[in-house]
Amino acid sequence: MMKLTGFAELERELASLANAATMRRVATRALQVAAEPIRDEAKRLAPDDPATGEGKYLVEAIKIGRAAGASQKLGNSGSQVSTFVGIDGSVKPAKPSTRRKTKKGTGKPGGGVAAYSIMMEQGTTTHQGVHYMARGFEAMKEVAVERAADALREDIIATQGRAARKAARNAE
Repeated sequence: MMKLTGFAELERELASLANAATMRRVATRALQVAAEPIRDEAKRLAPDDPATGEGKYLVEAIKIGRAAGASQKLGNSGSQVSTFVGIDGSVKPAKPSTRRKTKKGTGKPGGGVAAYSIMMEQGTTTHQGVHYMARGFEAMKEVAVERAADALREDIIATQGRAARKAARNAE
């Protein structure tokens, strides 16, 4: 279990910023900086065979995003922001399947890199899961929290400085 310290002070400083949109932008940037070591570790752990090219698209598809699934439905509004480290399914488009056919006889799209990533992470009945995303998170979560605090602190100071300069210009 991890103990977080100093975040109450950061939360107060964040709340002192100009408006809710500014707070969300600052917090989102900090989360994205914090997610970088998790993404890098997941890429390092992801199965990739350079000799055959197997797994190449999987490694390329691991990215940091702003919102996904349920988080997106909630929206980055109010005081809540979210980010994720996961698979960008657009990296390798799904190919038509040779086994799954539509009524017209053409191939239905296969799962592409998104479906492949789930099988590699969780496993199947015949394949042991690699758990590269979970292991990447577990290995780097403490580093990510430290980076989030540092990035948040730096961005709050920079944002306050920009607001002070803007107020000085407007006062003239």
